[in-house]
Amino acid sequence: MDAVLNAVVCATSQDPRVFKPAVDQLQAWEVQRGYHLRLVEIFASQEPEIPIRWMAIVCFKNGVDKYWRRTAPNALSDEEKIQIREKLLTCIAEPSLQLAKQVAIVIARIARQDVPMDWPVLLPALLQNVRSENALLQSRCLLVLYRITKEMASKRLSGARAVFRELTENSFSYLVQLWIRETVASIGVLATTASGEDPAIVSHLELALLALKSLRQLLVHGTQDLHKNPACVEFLSYNIQGAMQLSSNRAAVLRFGADSTIVRLVDKLMITCCKVLSDVLDNHPDSFRVCLEPFLAFVTGEVFASAQVGGQSKNPRFLIFCMNLIRAVLLCSNYRPVQNATTGAIQRVNDNGKTELAPPDALEACEILRRFFTAELLEALTSLLVSRFLVLTAEDLEEWQHNPENFGCDEEGEAWTFGLRASAEHLLVAMMTDFSEPMCPIILRVLEGASAADTVQKDAVYNALGQCSQYLHDWIDFGTVLLPRIAAELSAPAGNAIMHRRACILCARWVTVRMSRECRPTVFQILISMLGSSDMVVRLAALDALRNCMDDFDFVVEDFQPFVENAFERLLRLLADLTESDRKLRVLNTMEIMIERVGVKMSFALPAFSSVLPQLWQGLSAIGLLQTSIVKLVTKVFDTLGALANGLQGAALQMISVSVNLEDPAHVYLLEDGLQLWQAVLRSSTAPSPELLAAFPRVFPLLQRGDEALLLSLKTIEGYLLLCEGALLQQHGPPLASCFASLIDSLPSEGVARLCKIVDSAMILYGVDALRLFSGTVRHALMVVSLMSDACSSYTYFVSLASRACLVSTPDVLAIAAELSSANSCNVFNLFLEILFEKFDVIIKEYSKKLVGLALIHMLTQPAARPALLPMFPGVVNVFITLINIFHCRSGSFIAVDYLVRPASPPNDLRTNQPEFDRIKALSGKDAVYCANLRDEITKALRAQPDLMALMHPVDPAVRAQLEEALTLRDGEKMIPTY
Repeated sequence: MDAVLNAVVCATSQDPRVFKPAVDQLQAWEVQRGYHLRLVEIFASQEPEIPIRWMAIVCFKNGVDKYWRRTAPNALSDEEKIQIREKLLTCIAEPSLQLAKQVAIVIARIARQDVPMDWPVLLPALLQNVRSENALLQSRCLLVLYRITKEMASKRLSGARAVFRELTENSFSYLVQLWIRETVASIGVLATTASGEDPAIVSHLELALLALKSLRQLLVHGTQDLHKNPACVEFLSYNIQGAMQLSSNRAAVLRFGADSTIVRLVDKLMITCCKVLSDVLDNHPDSFRVCLEPFLAFVTGEVFASAQVGGQSKNPRFLIFCMNLIRAVLLCSNYRPVQNATTGAIQRVNDNGKTELAPPDALEACEILRRFFTAELLEALTSLLVSRFLVLTAEDLEEWQHNPENFGCDEEGEAWTFGLRASAEHLLVAMMTDFSEPMCPIILRVLEGASAADTVQKDAVYNALGQCSQYLHDWIDFGTVLLPRIAAELSAPAGNAIMHRRACILCARWVTVRMSRECRPTVFQILISMLGSSDMVVRLAALDALRNCMDDFDFVVEDFQPFVENAFERLLRLLADLTESDRKLRVLNTMEIMIERVGVKMSFALPAFSSVLPQLWQGLSAIGLLQTSIVKLVTKVFDTLGALANGLQGAALQMISVSVNLEDPAHVYLLEDGLQLWQAVLRSSTAPSPELLAAFPRVFPLLQRGDEALLLSLKTIEGYLLLCEGALLQQHGPPLASCFASLIDSLPSEGVARLCKIVDSAMILYGVDALRLFSGTVRHALMVVSLMSDACSSYTYFVSLASRACLVSTPDVLAIAAELSSANSCNVFNLFLEILFEKFDVIIKEYSKKLVGLALIHMLTQPAARPALLPMFPGVVNVFITLINIFHCRSGSFIAVDYLVRPASPPNDLRTNQPEFDRIKALSGKDAVYCANLRDEITKALRAQPDLMALMHPVDPAVRAQLEEALTLRDGEKMIPTY
């Protein structure tokens, strides 16, 4: 036994000690020459057992995906590929179906790359063998052809499309004849067969199914303008007839059981017929018009036949396809032309969503639909859908009892396309969309007969009302027609859970359509009452309805205020009773919406919420997604209630400690949300508690991360700085400053902005002490600005930080500059000033421009800085006149107080429940940029030092005259700004 065969044999072992080394060895051999050819030889040999041959072909299939392309690393050589192709052609007639499927997949994947240039004999050989009298060879060739058409149909380049069209021309007619012959042969003996496993019938059905699968790809992707091709039109007609005959004969073989081979193949063949029609409708809607009328007769006939005697023999999946096809036709934009109100032209929306003139075919299709869907047919179809398909079945009621939390989940997202009742609901809505005028009276007549119906029928009627609510609001007034009916159902002596659930869903539907404000308190009362029901399905329906009501645009807090406390209490109780994670998420989402909409009036709920929060957090410790939702909910509580939520601070800090702990696996889900909660706690705190201050060191490990958490961590530090005053810098200042100094060189621009703002705020609050603490960061800012050749993205932030430092303590900045000068053999402070004047226009933010101007004014008064600054005094004057024109000129008129100066008593913020806003106002009150009037500061500096006037001579006379004029203008006088 050779090494490759031995490894393949070991790879089929169930012993991990045997198969793991074998698999590793096979993977190592993938780049070896001849390895893949040897795998094909092992498979082609009939001597090894099927599991060994299966393992060989699977390993080869994986190799094809990796190494068959010429551009792939370690690609197979052309010589090896030739031998493999020849060997594969001899393997097509594989007796084992399990192995034959793998061979078909492998050949199809190679054909996608090599046909027709490198493997020109494949398709002619297949098409010849498809006509073979050998049943096994014919079946296997059909299987391979189906896989090839499926692979090649997805290619989109023009050359590949031409090859596929050629394949269609060469094979389509014969495959249609084969499909018709095999289908007719099987239908002819279905009623007389004595076994559900009859080999002859099974063979006919399998060949018909394989032929139809290939035809589906060839028809949809290999043909253009199907309606102009007689063969395609004929095939579509045969397809509908074949599906009808198979459906009518299904009952004859159902006696053998739904699991018999014949019944399963008949069902597959019927479903594939529907898929052919569905694909043609999606991809060639204009061509589908040629079979539209017989198609509608067929699918509606199948739906009606399901209600007749023996209708239970219909395959539910087939009925679902029929309903979805009717819906697709009704909603097809190609069949719904509209008249342009301005031009009168008949238009439609094409597949790209653009409006175009409707061709005559579209008008003809629209006329077919109008002619087919008569008022009588619509009424009969509506009655059938409501009475048969919208009712709750015994299986539904059993699921209601045994799995209430998951009841109705199959109607969410796109899952409705696989459910019988959900498909019927969407079909009803489509009928209402296209034929609203005749449909509305029909629905009203159905409603009139609901009072005498039993519970499940009444539920179905109300279901139809809810589904069609957006079209019925002009026909039915919710307050006068539906609300009394709902109240009567709820006040019935014997509680009916089915009607209670339907009442909640009906309210949820109509509240987003049209519901008067007068009705809403009654609806709130009903829903909150249902939240306390003993039936979990009813409670969940009430939950969804309440969320819809609160999320509605017309929601008014005052109408809901009397029910808030009771509603929140029942939501907490429901959250505790649920076990499914997605249902708990719904409750948490509803609570979040309630807190957001009701606002500070939710403060009454804090004691109850704080009592259950720790237990809830611990109970969900293993479910990261739910913990994330709880963190978001608590963040919403702090953001909404502000200082009123401080009672939750202990529980919030516990959640934060878990969320930001990088050693806890839960941080993967919770980190960013936990940091946002941390910021919310800081914003709402009125004073730093010991526990809050003790939590600060947890932020240091987060600063080493380079993701979004870094920016959130810096924002958290900023919140601490505003809240804790001097306590933060006293306890954690040195490690924080050291961390900043090492971090600032590697931060992105946004991170640099955030860090510089923190240091800037610290210097505003704590002056020279903060400057000396963060001297490393200031040193980096000075060095970057002084030694830079071009302005970088962070230039403005570093200039602003250095200017703030000069404004706080010029001697300390000069000392830092002197250290840098000795280390770099240059005068750093002079370079800093030169770059500042040279690139002043690069500074975009007006806040930073004024900060630079105030720093220059302050340095003019500092003896230590004057020797460096006075030789550059013309540059100082240019900066001054530029700043005056920016901050003291509006619409050509002079304003005495620059517009960045804020009033001493700013107006109260609407969000006064957040103490951090007051702290931000206090910080602004200490910031010279918002307090100092620029012209007054310039005037004061120049008049206090008369020697500066002597330095005006090098200044341009026009600039000097403008500065002198600006320093004497009064408020409202005209000035001409010059930059």
